[in-house]
Amino acid sequence: MGEGKFFASLPRERFEGLGATHAIMTQFEQQLADDRMKVVLGASHVKTPDIHHVELNKYGIPSYLHFSGLADYRFKGFFHGLDLQLLVVAKKELFEREIPLEYVINRVEMMNFNLILDYRF
Repeated sequence: MGEGKFFASLPRERFEGLGATHAIMTQFEQQLADDRMKVVLGASHVKTPDIHHVELNKYGIPSYLHFSGLADYRFKGFFHGLDLQLLVVAKKELFEREIPLEYVINRVEMMNFNLILDYRF
């Protein structure tokens, strides 16, 4: 069962420094393998103010599409408490236009892969 969360951001997505931003998000979560495996898929559409409008877009982030996928496995037995996660995130500029590279690098047109090994006491 879901935890009743109400938010519009996905993993590795922050709205810090943004005003007058419109975001819509959808997410699907499925438990598998005796509730030890969880798969979460998400997508969002984020429309930000113009990259040069510093008052509302502090970091010059272009409008983008955001996709994320998470596979989370919790071990049992001897390794109880060990949690292995694979998180894949992609951001794609929404309007396919010519913008300076300083507004692209580390903002859009990127993929991020994370392999996370966590131990919970």
